[in-house]
Amino acid sequence: MDSAGHEGLLRAGDVQWMFAGKGLLHSEGPSKAMLQSGGIHEFVQLWVNVPAKYKWHAPSYQPVTADTMPLVLEQEGVFLQLASGEMDGKNRAYPNIYAH
Repeated sequence: MDSAGHEGLLRAGDVQWMFAGKGLLHSEGPSKAMLQSGGIHEFVQLWVNVPAKYKWHAPSYQPVTADTMPLVLEQEGVFLQLASGEMDGKNRAYPNIYAH
């Protein structure tokens, strides 16, 4: 949940694009079901410094589910899906996080 009212439930392999823009408070945590039944909760965050011209845009949020990301590599314990961009002739459109 964030201070702009965006929220989402991410499942294994899902991605979220969050654009802080002119300011945003957010929190990540396990779902109620995870807290009740237990399980593994792992995630990775990447922070990107956007160009100055976008810094005062409104915050936005876009979930990307694993089933919409093309598989680009699967071999010996490696399973790689494309969250954004292009690789080996497969692509997934970049999220338009600045348009809001």
